Amino acid sequence: MSPFPRFMDGSMLVGMHKALSSWQHSQWVVMSYGVLLSSVLALGKSVSRRNVLLGLGLVVALVLLIPAKSAQVLSTYTMQFAHEAGKMLDMPANQPTIYNIASITMMWLPWLISDQFEPKEEKKETKRRKKPSKKQE
Repeated sequence: MSPFPRFMDGSMLVGMHKALSSWQHSQWVVMSYGVLLSSVLALGKSVSRRNVLLGLGLVVALVLLIPAKSAQVLSTYTMQFAHEAGKMLDMPANQPTIYNIASITMMWLPWLISDQFEPKEEKKETKRRKKPSKKQE
């Protein structure tokens, strides 16, 4: 029995809950949910710099509207990439390691892009007034 309403069954939130609460899903799909969640949160952080409510609303909407099937598709494409990279590097036995490196890179990249577009803080220098020197006469 799911703690979520029936209309949310196809959403990323419910898919992530099912993947984490059952052993039917492999580690690879869980990593793909992490990639999607990282991308959504990084986008929400970027938008919330202008308007906090809009950023929060965007995160909630994307978590509810992105289909859970997209994590499986992302996992499949990442595994294909890891397979091709392993063949190209003549290291097919290291395919799981290449998959993990690709997934971690895809989790880190949205935050890197978000930080690049962050407005730079302007440092305000306070001007100190010079105290009048006491002249000895």
